Amino acid sequence: MKNKVLIIGIDSLDPKIINKLISKLPNFKSLETFTELETTIPPETPVAWSAASTGTNPGKYGIFDFISRDLENNQPKLNLTTEKAGIIQQL
Repeated sequence: MKNKVLIIGIDSLDPKIINKLISKLPNFKSLETFTELETTIPPETPVAWSAASTGTNPGKYGIFDFISRDLENNQPKLNLTTEKAGIIQQL
């Protein structure tokens, strides 16, 4: 049987909370061999989840915040979507 890996990602969860829960919740106790990961710089949701899913850093995938500026008209735009003809489509 091959080894399997389970990755549980809970956004904004402080590791201290998990350490307290492990002693009280038997199912978390079985996951006691978890490893704490470091976050990205800046430590924001779209940056960190993009790094986790691509395995690269923000310099490679270009997401540094929830929003950025459109260089053509200086208007804010969401980083995780694209807008085409007035309709926002998920990337």
